[in-house]
Amino acid sequence: MGFEITAGIKKLLIILSVFYIATNALPMIDIENLPISLTYFNFSFTDGLGRFNPIQLLTYPFIHVGIFHLLSTLIVLIFFGNVIEMGFGEKRFLQLFFVSAAGAALISNLIAIFELYLGKVDPNVFFTSTLYGASGATFGILGAFAAFAPDRELIIFPIPMPIKAKYLIGLYGLMQFYKAYTGDNNYVAYAQLAGLLIGIEMMRNWKRNGLGRW
Repeated sequence: MGFEITAGIKKLLIILSVFYIATNALPMIDIENLPISLTYFNFSFTDGLGRFNPIQLLTYPFIHVGIFHLLSTLIVLIFFGNVIEMGFGEKRFLQLFFVSAAGAALISNLIAIFELYLGKVDPNVFFTSTLYGASGATFGILGAFAAFAPDRELIIFPIPMPIKAKYLIGLYGLMQFYKAYTGDNNYVAYAQLAGLLIGIEMMRNWKRNGLGRW
């Protein structure tokens, strides 16, 4: 039996491709000047919403600015997301994708609010910082995979030996923690780390409740 791409993955691949072509290959579409921004803008509890709109929680994961940015998302979806969907079904996989994406954005925003009130970030920077791309969702998938199959051995080029998923993905998470801790207003790293933790907790909850076929 050959490699099979599951239904939920196929739908995401189609949507990602449509968004990428529309926002990168069609010059008549300027995503910066649309009536509603598709990327995620920070909001503040006391200083207002700025350019934030709730619809951005659903649209920002599909905005990619370059082919390599898009490819990183596709790789995680096909090689890790496929396993999750095969084990837990399309509905739960899509739930994992969107909950991780939305949760990552909101948690990143809450950290940004905290830094704003501490005076560590300029308000102009705060309200013009955006999140785009599916890294929050893909880190959720990676976290779920590590919790689902922690001892699955993975081979990542150019490392010449297999490494268990829990160690490889755990190391990747530590790298994001270091980046978030040492970076300057690194909201992307915050979002990625949040997505990872959300994915781990969702998978642990599914396993506690006896969900899935494996």
